[in-house]
Formats: sequence, C-alpha cells, structure tokens
Amino acid sequence: MGKLQNSKVAKSLGKDFDNEALKAVRRGFELPFKPAKQNGKPVKVKYEIPVRFKLHG
Repeated sequence: MGKLQNSKVAKSLGKDFDNEALKAVRRGFELPFKPAKQNGKPVKVKYEIPVRFKLHG
C-alpha cells in the first residue's frame, strides 16, 4: 500500500498557516492508499494539493 512521504509547503503564508495546511493534508492521507503503478510496479508520484484558508472574524 502507498503512503505519504516528504510533504512540504510550496508557497508559505507563514509558519502557523503552513503547519495547519500540512496537518490537514497529512490527516487526509492517514489511511494507506493504492499506489500509482508504471509497467506493473509501484512508483513515486509528486503531487501538489492546493489548500485554501477562509478567515472569519
């Protein structure tokens, strides 16, 4: 099964926002998932996940 590795922030909005975005993404990948395959073998894939913040106040 696949797992999330080496997550990082591409464009920083500040330390607190970055930490919350990483926590949200990691929480979404807590369960193992079916990995990408090429020629029948699992391969690593780089993927960007956009995260939007909506502030109330």
